[in-house]
Amino acid sequence: MASSKRRSQPTKNQEPKTSKGNASPILNDGSRESIFALLKEGYRFIGNRADRLGTDCFQTRLLGEPAICLRGEPAAKLFYNPTHFTRTAAAPKRISQTLFGAGGVQGLDGEAHAHRKALFMSCMDDAAVQRLVGLFKEKWRSAAERWVNRRRIDLHRESQKILYRAVVEWIGLPLIPSEVDRRSADMNALVEGASSIGIQYLRARRARQRNENWIIREIEDVRHYRATLSADSIFAKFVFHRDIEGKLLPERTLAVELLNLVRPTVAIARYITFCAHALDEHPEAAAYISNQPAHRESFVHEVRRFYPFFPFVAACVRDSFSWGGLLFPAGTRTLLDLYGTNRDRRIWTNPDQFDAARFEDAKIDPLQLIAQGGGDHFAGHRCAGEWVTIAIMNSAVEQLSQRMEYEVVQKSRRLPLSRMPPMTSGGFNIRVKQVRSHRELTRT
Repeated sequence: MASSKRRSQPTKNQEPKTSKGNASPILNDGSRESIFALLKEGYRFIGNRADRLGTDCFQTRLLGEPAICLRGEPAAKLFYNPTHFTRTAAAPKRISQTLFGAGGVQGLDGEAHAHRKALFMSCMDDAAVQRLVGLFKEKWRSAAERWVNRRRIDLHRESQKILYRAVVEWIGLPLIPSEVDRRSADMNALVEGASSIGIQYLRARRARQRNENWIIREIEDVRHYRATLSADSIFAKFVFHRDIEGKLLPERTLAVELLNLVRPTVAIARYITFCAHALDEHPEAAAYISNQPAHRESFVHEVRRFYPFFPFVAACVRDSFSWGGLLFPAGTRTLLDLYGTNRDRRIWTNPDQFDAARFEDAKIDPLQLIAQGGGDHFAGHRCAGEWVTIAIMNSAVEQLSQRMEYEVVQKSRRLPLSRMPPMTSGGFNIRVKQVRSHRELTRT
């Protein structure tokens, strides 16, 4: 890194200065338009420029508008300060049309956000999470028995279907078996289409419209007494939720929010595949986690840190302020580099090496391990489903490492970082030889 170019950076505990004073403009990368470079470089886009410019804060242009790029723990602390940043209109329109949906919790701020986020967090207590994990285990075991002696199965695709069945039952939405393949594929399309162009993006748009319309029909049936549902179900909790003004949410908004439970849960399939990839790449990790729940959780956190998932998150500057002597103009879209912060050498020892024991005795810092956003789950914008993700990954690792005997029949060692989100070329395919029951495990 060229230290001669490095501008002064705030220290770990330094608070942002709100006085604009004699603040300097943020260093510009000189690009007239960087969207094509972003699509080409993917997860390394912010880090490549930050290293070249010698700064953790620079400005570029994306889709014709200025954008500030940040990385590192001090930047994360700044980014999650609601005094300085707003999520309103922060996500580009193409993201809201695919990944998030219009009117969802991700784009709210202040009391409206806190009220809506509380609805999501009310579904994330220990009992609810364990119920979802129990459904996942049940459906995984059933599927795994069908996998035995098949020539190969695509672990990512099969995991999506398992997770879709589990989360739909958990919420209380009606499950039509013949639609599982298509709707679980739709959830994956929402994730993959968000950063794509052309046919893949259009496929994601159609998937969103199709699934929102499906959930709207289910909501209307309940609200117009054409269907009944369990009063204590998550579906009922959402359908009869009232906003801060005491009004029921519009059907379209409700559909968006219910998909904000289904889509991220199905997306855990990618993390499950990364777990299998790490076990195959690092045989010592498989030995390390054997019959050790604490070791297994350390392994899961390291997968979340090491493997790329979300590249960055976006917000807009609320009012002009200065930080570290740099001026942040009001209204400027700002991106926090999640991937780069999870690989920051100032935070992590040997960050480009996979270390299954890295988190064995470590306390998880909410501004360092930010695979699913940083800050507080309840008051901020950190992913409400992070605990679900960790619990399901933990269960999947137990299944892969202890309850199944399988061989990898096709995979690529390389994860293309230009693809957001990434997946090994040709997928990750396994041949299952045996599924062990609990009784067989206790005998051994």
